[in-house]
Amino acid sequence: MQIRSEIQIFLDKPTKGEDNYAKGNAFERMIRNVLESNGYEITSNANFTNGELDLLCEHINDKDILFVECKAKERVTFSELHSSVIRFGSI
Repeated sequence: MQIRSEIQIFLDKPTKGEDNYAKGNAFERMIRNVLESNGYEITSNANFTNGELDLLCEHINDKDILFVECKAKERVTFSELHSSVIRFGSI
């Protein structure tokens, strides 16, 4: 049996053009809260030569680093995922 994980974000009456942007911001804030509650210090919109990451996270104790790109959409394409990995693979 395969269990599907899904998070749905519902907002109070955003206009059509604002809907995706607002969902993305809400999802990013949610991920940020989860990571902070698990001991990560977070930098939002971290800029690098290769581009920008939504969240750059470093664990307070063991100094693990996470690179986070949030996508609030039903499906993330392989090319979207691949371009993020390639872009930040050499940081």
